[in-house]
Amino acid sequence: MELTNKEISRNFNWLGHIYNPLKKIFLWNRPEKVISRSIPFMRKASKALVVGGGADNTVLELLNQNKVDTVTHVDISKVLSEKSQARIKNIDGSDQVTFLVRSYLEYNSKSKYDAILFPYYLDLFDVGDLKDQIKHTATLLKSNSCVYVIDFSSSQNQSIWMKLKVRILYLFFYPVIRNRNYKIPDFDTSFKEIGFKKEFEECFYGGFYSLKVFTK
Repeated sequence: MELTNKEISRNFNWLGHIYNPLKKIFLWNRPEKVISRSIPFMRKASKALVVGGGADNTVLELLNQNKVDTVTHVDISKVLSEKSQARIKNIDGSDQVTFLVRSYLEYNSKSKYDAILFPYYLDLFDVGDLKDQIKHTATLLKSNSCVYVIDFSSSQNQSIWMKLKVRILYLFFYPVIRNRNYKIPDFDTSFKEIGFKKEFEECFYGGFYSLKVFTK
């Protein structure tokens, strides 16, 4: 049975209280290191949008590495949004960040973005829902601007151990989002079908994580 946005928000609020400790146990601090190593590949953006990843360090790294002038952060979880706000509370440029608690598909902006970042977000969706997310992204993006997907790699050439870890992650998240995936979606194909061009990919930690950059 498909969950409503209200139910998903409730589940992520619950998860937000234990997400970081669990992440450190199972993945160490590698997801955050991947984010910090991915941000240098970005073009400087005047107006950036970060979708999800409230418990991660994306907004912090964007400010610390001086990659953006203004940032909007959208997360369906109030708890995770507050965690992101707490991280940047005393950082230079924090006054240039706007935090919004809502579903990404319910977010619209008349002013378009020249960078949209998805830190560990798009892997939550099956192929059909993933394409809806990408179509919505196309409506928010300026021409010739970039989408940055920082996530677990969708490569099919991973080791059996890597594939097993991905399955375990999906089993953990199933009660939260009811996603029956057992492998990371093929981001390349889905973006291509919506009209995006893949610019490049950078892999980390033996190919278990990747940064993919797409333009429209």
